[in-house]
Amino acid sequence: MFSQSPAKPHPKPIRTPRHSERRGRGNRLVSAVPRIALLLAALLGTAQSMALEYQCSVPHDTRYIRVDIPGEDSLCDVSVTYSGTGEKRVMWFAQNSSGFCLEKAEQLRNKYTSEWDFDCRDWPDNDGVAELDDVQRRSFDQSLRRLLDNEDQRPSAVRAIASPSGNKLAVQYFFDESPSSSGKSDRTELLRIDDDGAWRRTRTIDDLASHVVSDPPVDSALIDSLGDDDTLGVLTVVTPDNVGSNMICRGKQMLQADGNSGELVVRTPHRYSCVATFQ
Repeated sequence: MFSQSPAKPHPKPIRTPRHSERRGRGNRLVSAVPRIALLLAALLGTAQSMALEYQCSVPHDTRYIRVDIPGEDSLCDVSVTYSGTGEKRVMWFAQNSSGFCLEKAEQLRNKYTSEWDFDCRDWPDNDGVAELDDVQRRSFDQSLRRLLDNEDQRPSAVRAIASPSGNKLAVQYFFDESPSSSGKSDRTELLRIDDDGAWRRTRTIDDLASHVVSDPPVDSALIDSLGDDDTLGVLTVVTPDNVGSNMICRGKQMLQADGNSGELVVRTPHRYSCVATFQ
């Protein structure tokens, strides 16, 4: 019979030569809700973050196991947040492999349920990285690592989508501050993965919302799907003049990168619907 919540665990990381993983860096209090979380809430209708997250609870104690990609000073972090105090403890981090962080988070979740009798709920994986296969994730990691090495363009969150065949990726990077080279708050890259695992960037799209053809104009945009023909499904949020402040309007449009010019062309009209929000 469970009588008290366990002490804060200090799991030992599995060290392998190819992962550059580390133990956690200590504790800090959770900061205010970042801009990307507000964007996600609007686009997907959920208050959850982009990251893979598990909510683990026993009576009077709830903890959140989370994978942040990118991490605070790394490619990825695995953290535990204690809801009672707001304390966030980074347990592991990796500089080169998001797969390491995803694996460690799952192992820790299983330990909470099997050894400490917590009930763990899986929140939606909104960044999509856990859905990639090993080859796709390696291409994603290398693309993200390249951005992280440039301090002027360090993203705060990502979203990744693979095409049905698996040899193409769309990766959207979100910035708390606009990259100096573009002045935009998000950047989407289309990647092609060859049979030998080598990858190359085929298209860069700054400020995805500006490419959606819509009346009213689009406030924000998020990649939702990628076809093998480079058709990109885009989720949107718009603010029509004739709706009240208690309404949120979400839409979708299909765009495609032209094979010759590389420019995005419209494949479907932008359609949206509005629903009341409840505070």
